[in-house]
This record gives sequence, C-alpha cells and structure tokens, in this order.
Amino acid sequence: MSEFHYKKYLTSVGSSFTEPVKCSFSYKWVQKISFKNYKLRKKIAEKISFHFLNKNYPDIVAAQIEARENGGLLGEYQWIRLYEIVQLLKRYSPSNVCELGCGTSSLMFAKLMRSAEKFTTVEESQYWLDRMIQSSGKLFSQMTHLRADRVVSDKDGESVTNYAINHASFSKGFFDFIYVDGPTAVPMEGDKELHIKDPDGIMPNIDAELFWEKGIYPKVIVVDGRRSTVRRLIQKNNGRYKVFLKSDFVTKIGLIDFSTYRYHTVFLKKDLV
Repeated sequence: MSEFHYKKYLTSVGSSFTEPVKCSFSYKWVQKISFKNYKLRKKIAEKISFHFLNKNYPDIVAAQIEARENGGLLGEYQWIRLYEIVQLLKRYSPSNVCELGCGTSSLMFAKLMRSAEKFTTVEESQYWLDRMIQSSGKLFSQMTHLRADRVVSDKDGESVTNYAINHASFSKGFFDFIYVDGPTAVPMEGDKELHIKDPDGIMPNIDAELFWEKGIYPKVIVVDGRRSTVRRLIQKNNGRYKVFLKSDFVTKIGLIDFSTYRYHTVFLKKDLV
C-alpha cells in the first residue's frame, strides 16, 4: 500500500476530497495514465477477488448473491470488499474485531474470527440485522450482534453520526480492529437542522473518534467508503496513524498512484507499520 501524505493536501482533505490538486501540464499526462491504470487495476481486482472468494469461501459468495435478490449489496466492488477483509485479517491477525454496520461482511468476519468473543457487529436497522442473522447459518454462533440506535449530533460545527453505545464499556477496554460501515450517513426523516460539509450530503461517522476520546486506539481502522469519515479521521488522529487511501479518493483529487487497487481506506497505528 502507498501511504497518503495528507499534510501536503490539506485543502483537498478539508473539502472531503472534492478539490483536485493543481498541477502542471506535463503532470496532467501522468495523471491520465494513472487514471487509466486505476480503472484497469479495478477491473482486474474484481475478477481476482471473485475467483479467490468463489474458490475459498463459496458459502459467503452464495450469501452475497442471495442478498442481491432482495435488493441491496449490488456492484462488483463487493467482491473486492470481501477479498480485502480476508487479506487485512490475515495480515494483521487481530485479537478481536468490531464491525459498525452489518451485512455479508459480517459473515466473513465471523468465519475468520471463529468466535463470538472475538467478533462483534453493531447495526441500527432491525431489518438488516434480521437478514444477516437469517443468512448466517452455523456462523451465527461465531458472532455477537447488537442493535443500537443511530445518533445524529453536532460536533466541531458539522452534523455527525454514531451508534448509541457506551464506547468505553462496549469495547471491554480495547478493540484491535474496527470496521466502519455504518450507521446511515445520509439525512433521514426526522433529522433536523443538519450542517453537512460534504458536497454529496454524507455525514461522517465519529465512533472511532469516540473510542479515541476514551483512550482506546485500535491497531487497525478500516473505512468502507465514507469519504467524510475518512476526512475527519485524517484531521483528528494527531499523527498516531498512517493513512492508506481508497484508490477512488486518490484518483478524485488527482494524485498519482500505480499501487495495487484498494477498496477501503486503512488507518494503521504507527507502531504496526
């Protein structure tokens, strides 16, 4: 992975990665080559990921396909998402995982962590939680699942979201690995007086920040998309983490990147790197 040296691009980060970095004419040609390379890497990653999952985790592939039949979880990127989860868990071997927002990824985490004591998933929607439970089969015994309300509040002058959990007691002191894919980050019925900085109307999730405020610094924080969440974590981590941006974000702000395609943004505590 190529680390993102964000201090050099604070203007772009502050705008939730919507302001491209200005560059010379010659640099733009390199940008174009990088963008074409990015699209090719993404297509290759989709094919490699599906082949790997279909060979090694056919039950998870079947669950993913079944979920699509009832709506949701669409897109070939889902294979890259699941593949990267496997690779990240194998590489960093966390003792325990907290997933914020359930789905097919929950089944993969449960399969790899193999213990309800080592894997906890949190979800705001009883509907999605029930769907995940129904599709989990024998993996149900290998996960702890919790339904928690979505909270919308104001922090640092912008509207943010998090789960209604006690972050200090919930973590039992520490989580090695946090996966951020919830709660709902777009405005919903009942939300009032929102102050959203992201131009696409996406609110950041601040659960990782709330862990930090309790003195809990997970070794690995993985963010599924959620550009505004990535922006806040970059600005708030106080140099404790190295940042490896999702390839789409790198391309969005015009940076050059020929490394392996990345679906997630990954924050690694510096003593790990």
